[in-house]
Amino acid sequence: PYWKLLERQLQAVLRSAEILYTWGWAKSNQMGNTKVLQFLEKDYEKLVKARENLALFQHHDGITGTSKAHVMHDYAMKMFESYHDSITISAHCSQYLLMTPGMLGSLNRDQTFLDHLQPDFERPTYEKLPSKIPISIEKELRLIVLFNSLAQQRYELVKILVTASSFRLTDEHGHDIPFQINPVWNDTGNGLMIVQNQFEVFFIADIPALSLVTYTLHPGSKASINDRKAIVYSNYYAPAPTKGYNPMFDTKDVLPGDIQIDSDTLKLLFDGTTGMLRSVTNKKSGKVTQTSFKFASYPSAQFKSGAYLFKPDPNAREPEEDILAGAKPRIFIHSGPVVSELTVMFGSVLMHTTRIFHVSQEPLESAIYVENTFNLGGHYNSTETPGFPPNYRETEMFMRISTDIDNGINPVFYTDQSGLHMQKRVKVEEIGIQGNYFPITSATYIEDSVTTEDPRRLTLLTDHGQGAASWQQGWLEIMLERRTYYDDARGMGEGITDQKRTIGRHWLLIESLSAGKESNSVARLSAAAHQLSNALNYPIDLFVAEDLESDKLEATAHLISRPLPCTLHLLGMKILPVPQYPGLVPSFIALMHLHNQSPECSLHGTVHSCSGFKDSPTKDTQLTIKVNKLQKTDLTGTTSEGKVASLSSFSVPHHQIGTLLLTLEGSSQTNKES
Repeated sequence: PYWKLLERQLQAVLRSAEILYTWGWAKSNQMGNTKVLQFLEKDYEKLVKARENLALFQHHDGITGTSKAHVMHDYAMKMFESYHDSITISAHCSQYLLMTPGMLGSLNRDQTFLDHLQPDFERPTYEKLPSKIPISIEKELRLIVLFNSLAQQRYELVKILVTASSFRLTDEHGHDIPFQINPVWNDTGNGLMIVQNQFEVFFIADIPALSLVTYTLHPGSKASINDRKAIVYSNYYAPAPTKGYNPMFDTKDVLPGDIQIDSDTLKLLFDGTTGMLRSVTNKKSGKVTQTSFKFASYPSAQFKSGAYLFKPDPNAREPEEDILAGAKPRIFIHSGPVVSELTVMFGSVLMHTTRIFHVSQEPLESAIYVENTFNLGGHYNSTETPGFPPNYRETEMFMRISTDIDNGINPVFYTDQSGLHMQKRVKVEEIGIQGNYFPITSATYIEDSVTTEDPRRLTLLTDHGQGAASWQQGWLEIMLERRTYYDDARGMGEGITDQKRTIGRHWLLIESLSAGKESNSVARLSAAAHQLSNALNYPIDLFVAEDLESDKLEATAHLISRPLPCTLHLLGMKILPVPQYPGLVPSFIALMHLHNQSPECSLHGTVHSCSGFKDSPTKDTQLTIKVNKLQKTDLTGTTSEGKVASLSSFSVPHHQIGTLLLTLEGSSQTNKES
């Protein structure tokens, strides 16, 4: 999973870089900014290299993890280099697109003119997860730049780290934005302690389609901090280190019994002993859905289960092991004006977080965010997690949701096919659990049968490729991590023991179906599930302005005049190379891919930022760069299929991908060259 996530992260930042580069390259040419053109031309080589490195990892022994450890290391080094290059290119283009005319005029005097935007995290090696860099806000205004790479408006939770608790946050219009301050925890080895000079800040950003927007942190604030800080509950505090230690948060003990967290729409009930979700109540409809979470593992059959094969031990006393049995979970609850969340830790091997949102916008309002941080390659401690076998060996760990959804005695569930459409799966008893696991790229769901009076659907969205199964009625499970010491004799010559600390992110969505829906209709995700999945795969790009006055950047930069319909997802946009110099010189021809995701309409759910369900962009939808010619083409852009009068006259059929070839307007000299 670590490699699959690294690949998906590269894909996300590369896609953003490609989109921003297209606009930056076109604008600098149309404006005649020679210095910027020269600067971006140097970046193009890195962009092409990133495309190649991402494509390289799609090899059948790359993305699958079926290469030796040193080969996986080589793949990772290539992806990690391109990951950083893509973020840097996005920062360059974002800054250029937001520059004021005055700043553009002073370009020739500034040697580092496009290096003022930096990511808010650091990741020194590919083997470590990114860590947030605290933003210093004691003395001066700090600008945060957000980029929405989706072609639809989005409401998104943004998390930053700051060094002070007294500040204001304003959006691109200068309006104050509500936010929540959470504590930052530090593990002392003798319990967890709140860090005094760092704070986690949550806020909901409302960002238009394909836009860059600036948010501003203003130091000092007269507003009461009590309305913003989270209330903290825990059963695992460290003793106060010094007499002067006095964190500003109200900390309370977790009381015995079941735990409940609420929003205006959802009520979540948790088991007070394990910290695991038990049921979800939709307050608006009054419906209660049983959703018992469980983490367990299949004991591997020695020399049978490995990198290629998943084979549980048929001779094991139990078909699965309750690996968290007897563990003493540490529970933390943070509840504030933006989100409420419960986190449960089982030693250093597993941390499980469930979060709901205090917002009025769908789908965030009724969606549940689930995050798992796991590490089977870390330090083994049998007292913290007594159910795990020594050194976590021969462990195939999964997360199961047991529900009261009736998906048949012979369970039926649905998995996505390469993230493009959904496929029906039916349990086949004879081939065991290993034969009933199916790959998912981004989504899986189970739903009540058509004869049920008030049918529901439970959808689980994921941010990386996993295996999913529904072995019993109402069950839905996904494989989290596998650690097997033995080779399965399929050519790799070693087991899987290169696990690293990994974070898997998910959305859980419970929706009402229209009763009597035909069972033979095409399986589709809802519009809400599509939007959450797109947001999970393509998170907002966040940059912090360094050594740059706030008046040097415009408040916004829009790349499109109006959002695309909810059905049309912008898969990507890229500048093609000049044929004579492939991989070196960018041309003024761009490819634009649109995917018609064709959502299910029989689900009772709304998407606040939705702008209709059409197969083509609405009238007057225009790109904010000048385009001389639009042509319909194939996926690779190698054959012309006729001219297109405008974006709104380009239609993409259901479940298909349409491609446009854009000839960008530029100076006569550069167009001759391209």
